Amino acid sequence: MSCDSSEKLSLPEAQEGFLNIVRKLNNSDNLKQFLDWIQWNWLNDCNLKDTETSEEILDAIASDLRSSLPPEAILPSETIRPPAFGKNSDCTQEHTVHVDEFLYDNATVDALCDEGKLARNYCLQCGSFSTRPLTFISHSLSREKLLLIFKSVLPPLDNKIVLDIGSRLGAALFGDRIEIIEGNIAHRPDVILSADVIIMNNVFEFFMEPEQQTSMWRFLRQTIKSGTLLVTIPSLEETFSSLQTGIILSEWVQELPSYNPDAAGITLSADEMLEVKQYQIM
Repeated sequence: MSCDSSEKLSLPEAQEGFLNIVRKLNNSDNLKQFLDWIQWNWLNDCNLKDTETSEEILDAIASDLRSSLPPEAILPSETIRPPAFGKNSDCTQEHTVHVDEFLYDNATVDALCDEGKLARNYCLQCGSFSTRPLTFISHSLSREKLLLIFKSVLPPLDNKIVLDIGSRLGAALFGDRIEIIEGNIAHRPDVILSADVIIMNNVFEFFMEPEQQTSMWRFLRQTIKSGTLLVTIPSLEETFSSLQTGIILSEWVQELPSYNPDAAGITLSADEMLEVKQYQIM
């Protein structure tokens, strides 16, 4: 077979040629190795440049907001209620430090502690060396988790509507064509029904009593349309473990793996990545 290396291909011709190569590979292992080769040699550089640009934009936004907001970034209109049940039930008013992870990453928190502007420990017996670490909690997505969600977990979102419930500073939605809706999500089923992707970062636990959380989840169970992608932190299983919702998860959602698990530029640990779950509504 002869091949003219100077021949130029249109996009449809290139796509068809690529599909012909894929079809001719003799087993799934070779197909995976071929796609890995493309990822490593052609895509990683492009993705890394895009990721670096995204990180620079997010860093600039966070830097601007830090000058206007305190570390906890809790507004007067917000009421924080430490949960009485579940994983975060140890978050007491006295010994919990609220630090917004979008505004203050680990390096910034370390710097504030070194400067004496934040403390990491509290004294169990005044004047002694008997201390215990303070609990740090955030109500916003960190920049690292944002990159994980949009670069690795979710598929391409061209022409899709993304809804971030309880957005607070709007970290998940910095971009073009944004609409801010203020109000109780239970009063806007039309917004939920319009969404192709819904992001929920521990949105109810610190802001509602268990009975209100249960009511809200039942509303979402009845309202979110089939096929919608749901990204939650923590997992639905963990959230529902301390609530009596009556919702059978296996009849409502199917957990999905990350769309691009080998995405470049992800710096989170394996445990941190496991906190982010993606489901599809059945």
